[in-house]
Amino acid sequence: MKIEKNLEVQKGNAWPLGVSKTERGMNFAIAVDLREPFILKITTAAQIYEIPMHEYHVIGDVFAVTVRLRESYFEYEYIAGSIRLRDNYARGLASASVWGEARPEKTYCYWNKKFDWKEDRPLEIPCHDLVMYKLHVRGFTQHPTSKVRHPGTFLGVAEKAGYLKSLGVNCVELMPAAEFDEMTAENENLYVIPGKQPEAYKMNYWGYGRAFYFAPKAAYAAGPNPQEEFKKMVRTLHEAGIEVVMEFSFEEDTNKNLITDCLRYWAEEYHVDGFHISSACVPLDLIVTDPVLARVKLFGEYFNIDDSKNIHLPAGYKHLAVYH
Repeated sequence: MKIEKNLEVQKGNAWPLGVSKTERGMNFAIAVDLREPFILKITTAAQIYEIPMHEYHVIGDVFAVTVRLRESYFEYEYIAGSIRLRDNYARGLASASVWGEARPEKTYCYWNKKFDWKEDRPLEIPCHDLVMYKLHVRGFTQHPTSKVRHPGTFLGVAEKAGYLKSLGVNCVELMPAAEFDEMTAENENLYVIPGKQPEAYKMNYWGYGRAFYFAPKAAYAAGPNPQEEFKKMVRTLHEAGIEVVMEFSFEEDTNKNLITDCLRYWAEEYHVDGFHISSACVPLDLIVTDPVLARVKLFGEYFNIDDSKNIHLPAGYKHLAVYH
C-alpha cells in the first residue's frame, strides 16, 4: 500500500474493467498496450490526485489500482505524456450534458450512488406478444407539443409511459442512447447545420457509430446524473408494463469481449430487457449461451445459427429473434 498525496492506493483488481466499487474502495482498471509511464488523474470537489498507473501492472495489458474515495462523484482521466487514453469501459462522461457541443477531449466521471429499484422485476413478455415502439430519446419529446416537463430526455420518455400504454405498446426500443459524439469531424457523410455549428464538425443526430457503450448519454438527462435518470425511466416503464430494448451499433472492429461485457452490464445495472444488435459483428456463440443473458431478448437482422455447430440454444425461454 502507498500514499499518493494523502490518498490510500493499492494494486487493484484486473476485473471488471472501468471503475467499480469494492470493499477496499474504488477500483480503476484499464487495458492498454502501453509500457511507457502514464498517470491516473482523479478530480474531486476538494482535490486533484495523480497516480502513476504504470507502477500498478496487474496482468497482460491490464493496469489497476484501488483507492479510498468517499466522494459520491468524481472525474478521472488517464494521461500518457500529452495524450489522453481512451477508457472504453467508462460509465460516464463529464461535461457532456449539452447537446450539440463538440467535445474533442474526454474526461470520465463516476457516480457512487445507490439506486432504489423498489420491486422492479423483468417483465419477460414473449417475443410474439410484443408491440414495439422505436424512438429517439431526444426527438420523441423535444417538441413542445409533447407537453412533458423534461423534453428530450430519459425522464421525458418516462413521462409518456401512459401515452405509450394507451397505444397498446408494451415495449419501447431506444435508438442509440449510449454516449456518442453528436458533433464529429470524423464522418464526412454527416451533414452540417448552417449557422449552428463550425464547418469542421458535423451532426450525428441518430447516434450510430463509435460510442462509449457503457455510459448513458448525458445530453439525454435533465439533470447532472444520466445514470440515475435512465434507471428511473426503466423503472417507470416497467411499472406501466412496458419493456425497454436498447439498440447498439457496434462497429465491426469492436472487441468481442467488450460487446459481451456491455450487454451484461446494461442488463444487470440498468434492468434493460433486450438488445437490438448488428448481427455481423456480435459474438453470437458467446451471448446466446451466456447465463446472464439467458432471459434477455436479443434481436438481430439475421442469426445464422445453422452454420455454427458450436452454438447450442438453451431450452426454455425463447430470447433470440430476427428483426427486420
